[in-house]
Amino acid sequence: MMRRKYWALAVLCASLVFLLYNRSFNICSTGLCSDRRIQPVRPVQAAETLPATTTRDPTPKSCLPAGMRVARTSAGFDMVVLEKDDIVSNDIYTKHEWEIARTEDMARRAGTTLPPGGTFLDIGANIGYYTLLFAQKGFNVIAVEAMTRNRQAIMGSLCLNPQLQERVTIVPAALVAPWEVDKGHCVVKSTNYKVNIGNGFLNCKQGESCQSGDENCQTVPVKTLDTVLEDLAPSSVDVVKMDVEVYECHVLAGGGSLFAHFQPKLLQIETAWGNTSACVHEQAEKHGYREQKFGGDTAMVRIGHEAPELQQAPADIGTSTQASSSTTLDPAPIFKQSVISTSTLSATPAGISDSMRNMCVPAGMRVAAVSAGFDMVVFSEDDLVSSEIVATQRWEIDNLEQMASKAGTTLPPGGTFLDIGANLGYYTLLFAQKGFNVIAVEAMTRNRQAIMGSLCLNPQLQERVTIVPAALVAPWEVDKGHCVVKSTNYKVNIGNGFLNCKQGESCQSGDENCQTVPVKTLDTVLEDLAPSSVDVVKMDVEVYECNVLAGGGSLFTHFHPKLLQIETAWGNASHCVQAAALQYGYSTKKVAGDTAMVSKPL
Repeated sequence: MMRRKYWALAVLCASLVFLLYNRSFNICSTGLCSDRRIQPVRPVQAAETLPATTTRDPTPKSCLPAGMRVARTSAGFDMVVLEKDDIVSNDIYTKHEWEIARTEDMARRAGTTLPPGGTFLDIGANIGYYTLLFAQKGFNVIAVEAMTRNRQAIMGSLCLNPQLQERVTIVPAALVAPWEVDKGHCVVKSTNYKVNIGNGFLNCKQGESCQSGDENCQTVPVKTLDTVLEDLAPSSVDVVKMDVEVYECHVLAGGGSLFAHFQPKLLQIETAWGNTSACVHEQAEKHGYREQKFGGDTAMVRIGHEAPELQQAPADIGTSTQASSSTTLDPAPIFKQSVISTSTLSATPAGISDSMRNMCVPAGMRVAAVSAGFDMVVFSEDDLVSSEIVATQRWEIDNLEQMASKAGTTLPPGGTFLDIGANLGYYTLLFAQKGFNVIAVEAMTRNRQAIMGSLCLNPQLQERVTIVPAALVAPWEVDKGHCVVKSTNYKVNIGNGFLNCKQGESCQSGDENCQTVPVKTLDTVLEDLAPSSVDVVKMDVEVYECNVLAGGGSLFTHFHPKLLQIETAWGNASHCVQAAALQYGYSTKKVAGDTAMVSKPL
């Protein structure tokens, strides 16, 4: 009897051992334990953020998609950015921020404060800088982004910052107007394949498609904002950022519930292009919001939720990053947004459709036809170059051959045209139309916006033009980092900028014709862009020609362009040009207020 009891007890013990072993095996097979010890998963605290410094591998392979890299932000987190050809990525990688350094900056520019928490709606999230910034602050985020590559970057960033993952919901669609939903899909295409591939322009026209092998174009699903909000049913929508390249009016047309049901405290909407300002103004009046313009955006603040002590806060917080940006993502605070008047639009060439005008023409500008056969964007008023182009359909020359003939030479058959002081881009467009690649150096944001508007009107020229958003200076001025550029005449020549790099120079608050700009030497620009050749040069930088030449020796030693046209009407520019001609083997010829330099035969 005793033997049978021992036997039963032994069987019971053996069974328990087997059961425990089998249980341990099943758990380990799922990867939840190591070395036969179960490792607890550490819960993420609700408001946990990354420390100011981190020792983890900055480029974990598991998080980094091909063609991307990791950037450190000034807000203290790492994020995935595109490796090349993208303005936003480049700014974040080099300056550690995009437009703002922290969420509070967005509110201060609008003259208000942020709510303590809630939901941030990021429409046109791009690679997710604002999304991550608000998620780090503790907000839940709805990030609407149509472009697959951008979403991959966002997901890579969330992989790097797993404590933020549960706060972010990504909507992989483009937001459209109700009448466009039946299409099911639209086409989104990068606005510039060389410098802005993360910036998408949506086209919902019938029959639009992508060319085979075009990595910067894709067909995307579409929804209305109302549908997204109904599907996700957030408990609140408290702060909104919208930047969708001229499609803002369409998004608002399909998003009535945003105001009727949620009434966010603060919205920041890009209004630099098309008739977006009018749509935003209409919504503000209809739903009880005040408007605050800054740069290329308009803030809508719900009336009764302002912060009076902040209403006079400077409108340029965070715009130092924008000053180094080019093309469409470039809303530096130097010009007043306004809806183009009917009288202005009546001067627009008949060949430009209303939709094209709305899509391409920034507020305060208009379209002019030029004798060379293309249309371009010019200022509506107070600008000598613009008025001349509207009145005579030209500026200085009708065609490239005139530039060469005035210098007593001929143009090379093609190559690269370097336009230093591009102004509104008349020469830039003329050379691009002729088949040249163009490097357009222009410090003034307003001028660059006009150039980008012209490239929008002439999309066949876009891939030929690279815009450098900086002022060129002498080597001894580079350490300043920034200088001040100011219109030479506020009444008749606002597009003509005079550069001042003296210590302590600044712009007066509210001066729309003055801005702080980044600086580079010409040698640095040529080294960075590495063109295969530089064949023709135009330089017009208001007395700064000698400084540019002082920092541009490689222009002659490495590239030796055939023809240069340099303004020498002011200062000692004539002496610098003569010295360069003598040193590098050029003949010179005076042409009105310019000097032409023509390379002597070797």
